[in-house]
Amino acid sequence: MIDKKSILKKMNLEELIDLPLFEEVKVMRVKSGDDGEIYGYRSGKAWYILKGRVKLTTYFEDGREFFWESSEGEWVGIPDSILGTEVEYDAHAYTDAIVIELPFRKMIEGEYSSPTLLRKVIRIMADMIKKNEEAALIRLGYGDEKYFLKYLERNNYILRYKTLADLSELLNINMRTFQRILKRLVEKNIVIKKRGCIEVEDIKRYRSYIEDLSE
Repeated sequence: MIDKKSILKKMNLEELIDLPLFEEVKVMRVKSGDDGEIYGYRSGKAWYILKGRVKLTTYFEDGREFFWESSEGEWVGIPDSILGTEVEYDAHAYTDAIVIELPFRKMIEGEYSSPTLLRKVIRIMADMIKKNEEAALIRLGYGDEKYFLKYLERNNYILRYKTLADLSELLNINMRTFQRILKRLVEKNIVIKKRGCIEVEDIKRYRSYIEDLSE
């Protein structure tokens, strides 16, 4: 059984332990390969990926879909929790995952929170904004091939996926362009492509190739 108190201490949110909000903290386990609406419509909530990697899909009223990946140490749903909007997140677990649900909106309200907790929440939001800005700058500064390789590096040199179309959409790279990039990287022995998996074969060779792209 997972100890919520230990988890909150690990997240540097131990102030929640002594607040009534502690009862609203939930721990959810998701098995690798599982699909499901693990978040659903819960206004004011946000989620922290304690372990694993999941693909998240959200839906718009006009029928459009938007999806992205979240990995260990990342937050989901903070803006919506603060604004009070109700958003549905479907999830697919690439690995066994542990997701922590927190009453994020109440954590910033004085009636429920504490000054120390509020300062920590502000830091979480600032870190999240900074990370998003850095990701956007990286995307603007790199060509498609280097961006893909850097994304692969950030995911410990291995990517799992359902279809290449899903992966190209996630990376915002045209499908034909992505197929050409992948074919070239496989031919140069930079990556190995297996069913549902792309992995760096030799990290030293990979780093040398990245350096050559930068010249």
